[in-house]
Amino acid sequence: QLGSFLGQVASSAINKVHIEYCGQVAELNTKPLTSLVLIIQSNFDKTSELIIFMIFITYHSISRLTAINIVFTSDYSRADELGKSKPVAKNNTFTEIFISYLWGLIPLLGLTYFSALYLLVVFPLLFLFIYSSIYFKKYIGGYTGDCLGAVEQLSELTCLLFFLALTKFLT
Repeated sequence: QLGSFLGQVASSAINKVHIEYCGQVAELNTKPLTSLVLIIQSNFDKTSELIIFMIFITYHSISRLTAINIVFTSDYSRADELGKSKPVAKNNTFTEIFISYLWGLIPLLGLTYFSALYLLVVFPLLFLFIYSSIYFKKYIGGYTGDCLGAVEQLSELTCLLFFLALTKFLT
């Protein structure tokens, strides 16, 4: 749209565009960010390819986050604590939890550049997390590594189906 506007108000051809950053961002290497923004703007018809790329990154990271939330909030099922998943579950620090959420949610936040509706995927995943936690606690007294794998796979399927439906709705 910027190009359409400039085409209407400019009296001659535009040969150069100068982009300036202010504040702390100006101290960073902004070339990759600027390039990405310009590519998106200049190739708007190819935006769907970028959305697909972002969806593949997002569904993977957010489904892992859904499974790791069970580790953060539930007990391990084996009394002897000798299973493969137990060492991961002991005494998670705030930093570990924060980093897990950071890496799990950054791709989703990047996807919201295209539509804030992509954030709605959190609700079916929250339902899956709550239901799985209750189910595992009720029937086996907590989670196991297989439970985490199953939740991760179900989260991936949930994300892909949600994103597919949303993409059909948005186009």
